[in-house]
Parts: sequence; structure tokens; C-alpha cells
Amino acid sequence: MLSQFVLIFSNKKNIITASILSIFLFVLLRAFPQFNILRDFFSLSGISATRRLEVFLDQTFGSFHYLSFVEMSIAILFPLLISFNIIILVFYFKRQKKLLSRHGTALSLSGIFFGFFGVGCLSCGALFLAPLLSGLGLGFLLGLSTELSELGLILVLVSCLYLLRELSKPLVCE
Repeated sequence: MLSQFVLIFSNKKNIITASILSIFLFVLLRAFPQFNILRDFFSLSGISATRRLEVFLDQTFGSFHYLSFVEMSIAILFPLLISFNIIILVFYFKRQKKLLSRHGTALSLSGIFFGFFGVGCLSCGALFLAPLLSGLGLGFLLGLSTELSELGLILVLVSCLYLLRELSKPLVCE
């Protein structure tokens, strides 16, 4: 599994994409709880762009240093793991697409469709299970308690590990 991770992230494009995606998700997840406050403030007229930026940064990052170590760790690790998960899922999807491309468009599309739902041998459901685990993880992260956030982080990590394990398997059914 580690070799697959190194293979995927030895490409600088994947590292840059994961970095940008992680930063975007971090800002999005920090701003999400303040959405109503920010929406109401930005709807006011006559406020300069500089002041809007100040309020946005204050509302999204001003309370970050008041978080506990566990909460800070979750806030940093979650976007990073989600971006890794997305990059790995795209890599996995491209590998499966190449495998099916030799059999014609109709067969490829039907194979991807059935594989997405875990029927047949296309990934044995990885294209359905991995995003499901990530989505559940995101739902738990947005929960109110730290314990649910920790569970969400574990689900995203399991999703990444599952995809890496599926990538290390041969391209044929066992």
C-alpha cells in the first residue's frame, strides 16, 4: 500500500493538486460554521473589500488558536486526508478505465456503472465504498462533538487505506 501511495504522490502534479485542494477544504470547513454571519455581513452595502476580507479571516480563523490540540489536529488532518482520498480515487478510476477501454465504449461504460455500485469485478465496490466512507466522515466532522469528528477522521483514513489496498491488487478478478 505504501508503494502505491509513493507512486501516486511522486508525481508533482498530484502533490500540487492535493495541496491546493487541502487548503481550499480547510478554508471551506473553517468558514462553514460561520456561513450565516458571513452571508449577512457580505450582503451589507458600502463595505470595502479590505474590510470584507478582514471580517472573513477573523470569522474563519480568529478562533482557531482557541481550539484544543485534538480539535486543531482534526481541522488540519481532515482536509489533507480528503484531498489524498480524492487524488487516490481519481488515480484508481483512471486505472480501471484503462483496463476496460480495450473492450469497447458500451462495455466500458456498463462496467464502470456496475463497478461503481459494487457489482462485478470493477474494483469490487471500491468506487462506491470509498466515497461513501469519505462522505460519512465529512458528516461526522460537521457533527457537534469531537468524538464524532474523530470517527469521521478514522472513516476517511479507512477509505484512503481501502483504495490503496485495491490499487495494490492485480487488475484481474481473483
